Amino acid sequence: MQRIKQRLYEIVAEPPEGDKLGNFVNIAILTLIAVNVMVGILETVPSLNAKMPEFFYYFEFVSVIIFTVEYVLRMWACTSQEQYKHWFKGRLKLALTPMALIDLFAIAPFYLQVVLGGVDLRFIRVLRLFRLFRLFRMGRLTKAFGTLALVFRRKKEELYIAVVVLIIVVIFSASLMYLVESKVPGTKFTSVPSAMWWSIITVTTIGYGDMFPTTPLGQFLGALIGFTGVCVFALPVAILGAGFIEEVDPEFQLHPANASKDNEKKEASSESPPGESGKPGPSTSSPPAETKPLEPTAAPAGSTTPTGGASPPLDDAFLDAVADRVASKIADQVADRVAAQVAEKLLTQMNKSSD
Repeated sequence: MQRIKQRLYEIVAEPPEGDKLGNFVNIAILTLIAVNVMVGILETVPSLNAKMPEFFYYFEFVSVIIFTVEYVLRMWACTSQEQYKHWFKGRLKLALTPMALIDLFAIAPFYLQVVLGGVDLRFIRVLRLFRLFRLFRMGRLTKAFGTLALVFRRKKEELYIAVVVLIIVVIFSASLMYLVESKVPGTKFTSVPSAMWWSIITVTTIGYGDMFPTTPLGQFLGALIGFTGVCVFALPVAILGAGFIEEVDPEFQLHPANASKDNEKKEASSESPPGESGKPGPSTSSPPAETKPLEPTAAPAGSTTPTGGASPPLDDAFLDAVADRVASKIADQVADRVAAQVAEKLLTQMNKSSD
């Protein structure tokens, strides 16, 4: 029985790499989830819902039965795993995991409708979309998602700084535009919070056009804020791009975590020969005949090989290449944005002069 549970849990929950049956079941479940999402979207169209009410009902009925069987089998077979070994506490622990809760919320609306009658709980079915996160359990996608999470985790300090700078630019530009435009009759910049909407739309280079400055000073500041927004918004892109390059390319391990690994290697190498620990001076000077010929030969090689890391010229060249690419992209975006702003100001001036 334990072997049956173990195999069943592998099929419905965590198929090992190369398991054809487990991968087939997971792909089938993912396909059914995607189709359910599409059918749920089409069900909101009144004309389609009026023409095919029976199709939508029976499709949901069959889908819920399949999801329920998969959920029950996973709960029954989870006791084969060490972390869910207890017959009650183990199943409760699995049921309280995020993915299991999402699976439960995905099938709960159907049974609640049967019990409660006319209560419409179709909006909760959108939670089935979150079950697509199972995709990250499969093979190479798991490694790719792990790399993405690792980049965000290692670059979180830099991303925090970029977000703080973005917030400062939004608040400062909104306050400045409020001071300039608040006294204009009929202005929409009636307060700093209302001006923050314009600031966010401008800094993110969206530009809906529902709010815009009318005074010459306000237009000049608007163009300057738009230019600043392009530069600020490019910071997270550059940070994440550099993080991905550091993780994917093994030749350019520039993160401090890799430096700590090198330090561990240095400590291990220093501990292996007892005569080179660094602190006991007499141990190194005790064999004078052996240390004298080794010092001149080890000096040039020590600058390149004993460190175990990338050589400084390679690191500098890589950083220069990344900086050039980021600068070129920022320059192109800035040029396009400034050209658009100048063209827009010229058109407005021409229209005013013609009127």
